[in-house]
Amino acid sequence: MIYAFEGQPCAGKSTTAQFLTDAYVIPEVPKLFHRPDPEPADWYCDRHVARWEMAMRRGSNRFVILDGDPFQPLWYSWVFSDAETAASTDEIRAFYTRAVHSGRIRFPDCYVHFHADGETLLQRRLVRDAAEGEATITMKFHKWQRMSVPVQRYFEHLSAQFPDRVLFIESETLTGNQAQIEQHVVPTRSVKDSDDAMLECLIDFMASNPVSQVDGQTVAS
Repeated sequence: MIYAFEGQPCAGKSTTAQFLTDAYVIPEVPKLFHRPDPEPADWYCDRHVARWEMAMRRGSNRFVILDGDPFQPLWYSWVFSDAETAASTDEIRAFYTRAVHSGRIRFPDCYVHFHADGETLLQRRLVRDAAEGEATITMKFHKWQRMSVPVQRYFEHLSAQFPDRVLFIESETLTGNQAQIEQHVVPTRSVKDSDDAMLECLIDFMASNPVSQVDGQTVAS
């Protein structure tokens, strides 16, 4: 089984991954690769494929965990479609469509989406990243808060269409997180939840739910 842990910074995904017994953890792209300048087309997406390949080669551990969704560029470009990025939303969706069709990448057997309330997340970040200064931490925190509602809905939609492929955890304690992960039954893949079907489901969801600003908070309309 290959898991992908996702959630806002300080929601507990990395510490939980390290806490699990017999877990092989594959870090996020910035921790594994040096970003080149200039950045080649598809470089960032291609590095996520490389992480997936690392996970596929590691079969001896009880838990093989991707710290961060290997399909993260899909929903990140959806949330921040108004920002300047190396690749457009259409280009990113086209990249993943090709990669899935060719078998270069698959969806994890299970997503674990960690959540904690905003004040808890901010306080954890102020402690963990104290060297950055309160102003910088607060600015980064609000950027990630902008993502919380639409990304939650993204994974809720995936879970509704493909039951039990997403486990939602209200992250409070490491032992509690561990227990929920160990007790969760990941379904056997079927024809219905092929990678092509999952990708099409998510792209259709994002295409029909543009992210818009409502009362200063970003939500999926």
